[in-house]
Amino acid sequence: MNNLSTLLNQFEENIKKLLEEYLEIKAYVSQLEEENQKLRQEVIKFYKPLQEEAKKEKKPGPGFQNLARLYQEGFHVCHAHFGEARDDEDCLWCITFIKGRNNERGEGIDEEIRKTAP
Repeated sequence: MNNLSTLLNQFEENIKKLLEEYLEIKAYVSQLEEENQKLRQEVIKFYKPLQEEAKKEKKPGPGFQNLARLYQEGFHVCHAHFGEARDDEDCLWCITFIKGRNNERGEGIDEEIRKTAP
């Protein structure tokens, strides 16, 4: 009977230790959740002005206008054949490059090429 009482006492001590560890972990998780919430709010504060700035209409820069002008003059602006003459044929890579850059601003390729035409 003494052996059984000893085992029960050890079991009870183990349960108390587990409960203490559980409560410590629970408190730590609570602190982490609070910190996570604060960090999320800071991230929102940081990125909100950046998102608003990105939404503003951006005009194509002079570099991009020069590329569209070069394409209109008959030169490749794509990575594969940059600077080479186009032989009076349209290049799908160049068109995709120019169109892709314009689509970021919601414009069409023809509009940009017309802007740079002499």
